[in-house]
Amino acid sequence: MLVKIQPTLRKNAALTVFQNENTFDISTPYIVLSNGQSSPYSFVCKIENVSIATLSEENPISLPILEVDKNLVGSIPVGDTVELLPHQLPIAKSITLGVDTSYHVITPGNWTGSLNSFFIGDVIDFNRSLKAAIDYEKKVMILRGLVLESNPPLPVSIESSTQFFIQKLSASEIANHSQTLEQQKINRYHDFRQIQEAQILEKLKNLDFPVDTISMNIKISHKEFAFYNSSFQAFFSQHSLHDVHQSQTGKKTVHQCMFYLLNGAAITEIIEYSLVGGKNEALLTLKLHLPVEEDLQKRKEQLKTEIQKMHISLSGRNSGNSTRMVQSFILDNYAQIDESSSTHIPLVALLHDFIKQFPDAKISEMEFHKIIKKMEKHGLISDVEKLPTGFYMVHLHPPELTKDPVTLLQFAKGKSEITRQELLTGLEWPEHRLSSALKFLQEKNLIKHTKSFRTGEKYYFS
Repeated sequence: MLVKIQPTLRKNAALTVFQNENTFDISTPYIVLSNGQSSPYSFVCKIENVSIATLSEENPISLPILEVDKNLVGSIPVGDTVELLPHQLPIAKSITLGVDTSYHVITPGNWTGSLNSFFIGDVIDFNRSLKAAIDYEKKVMILRGLVLESNPPLPVSIESSTQFFIQKLSASEIANHSQTLEQQKINRYHDFRQIQEAQILEKLKNLDFPVDTISMNIKISHKEFAFYNSSFQAFFSQHSLHDVHQSQTGKKTVHQCMFYLLNGAAITEIIEYSLVGGKNEALLTLKLHLPVEEDLQKRKEQLKTEIQKMHISLSGRNSGNSTRMVQSFILDNYAQIDESSSTHIPLVALLHDFIKQFPDAKISEMEFHKIIKKMEKHGLISDVEKLPTGFYMVHLHPPELTKDPVTLLQFAKGKSEITRQELLTGLEWPEHRLSSALKFLQEKNLIKHTKSFRTGEKYYFS
């Protein structure tokens, strides 16, 4: 269900609804999912109070309002639309808490030893560290630290049976773990989204809608095809409302199917998405559920128009997609240069080649320059030099420095995390070669590394 978020100062959330057919279990935790695909975010909250408001001309709001602790909402703007999903938290068997080295009191002793917890409650997606009361040598102590590991993974509920393990961390280790936790929050967001979409697709099978297909041609290049094919959800995520419910209209029950809302139709399955008719054409075939009483042909034409507009918008003005398109273009066409190639090229020449390959991309020279500067900051290119004439020269890394890291990034494209063993098996590289490429990417802050005796070595992509 979609709600509007209102950050406030309160421990548990409160919900104001504008129609009485919705029911909420105040004892059940709810997952809150942001709708923004560029900065995905999720957290868990409990609703302690539900009130019903009346719609009027002075108060035309139709979406419920969720008042929630402002410390939980992270990057979600005030008044933004979010999704609310019921979620039953599993009981944590154990939690490893990372604390600052200033906690000298808990010495000596085995830092991996089990401690009994006096903290009973929920550990959720959070920005701040967890404060827990633990029993150490028959003394109650309050510790504040980062949740390094949880069995099962967060979010969880802590009961008296939950065991705590303590690990001391330096300031730099705490900073590194904080970044890893942020990446794990993004991973959990995607996990929640996948589970949610699978459940909604199952519900849609039971709806009394006719099924029709729609085919359309859109102008798209090989590079764009590869990008959209690897993260197709972004292509159809602008108005995603992942809920199915019934409403009464007179004596008739109307199924409102809003897995993806385009003029009231639900796109539930991508049947085909393949290049046809040359380099700049792609055939998109979608499976639709359409209301019975509608003119199907008219509806299909409306859908074609909307999808075309959305494609033009995404390939042109969407800054996140433009950034990824430019980065992919540079890495694919200029990063793997050979010894006879020049390691520098004018910025205007790069922009000219980019627009030539992506004629639909509406990007200015200033926007292109900002993306190139960001690539320099992350170490994807060597330098952006301003010449005395006012023009800019882009300096690329020498071939031996870029080939392996770029190959590794291409291999892991579309993945938020990957294990060392997956890299060794997939790339078929010796250990020292993989280590060199990973070290380069870590130094440039393009990947983060974690090591656990439970999960082994994992790498997260920034």
